[in-house]
Amino acid sequence: MTQKNEQPVAPEPATPLPAYPVDLAPELLRPEITEVMLRAQLAEALFLIRDAGFLYRNTGGEPIDRGGFVNHAEGLMQSSIKVADCIARLNGAAPPAAEKRARKKENE
Repeated sequence: MTQKNEQPVAPEPATPLPAYPVDLAPELLRPEITEVMLRAQLAEALFLIRDAGFLYRNTGGEPIDRGGFVNHAEGLMQSSIKVADCIARLNGAAPPAAEKRARKKENE
């Protein structure tokens, strides 16, 4: 037990563990693998979007209760847009320009 006038001693910081060696398959070390993986993610998102639509149409219950499937599909579509933009930039496309909208003048 410590005495009242002793200050607690902070423990020594733990040294980080060495990284676990990972043997990657040679095909994962190719430079173009990033685009391949992103395209695979897009394909998986498309499958999940179709699955969500199928569940919405074929699940019993009120449409409002099944709306979670539609919300999930919408989130996947928004993520897919970002992934597609990444693929386009990997292929050398310029970043998307900011959208400008023309407003009608009230006097015209």
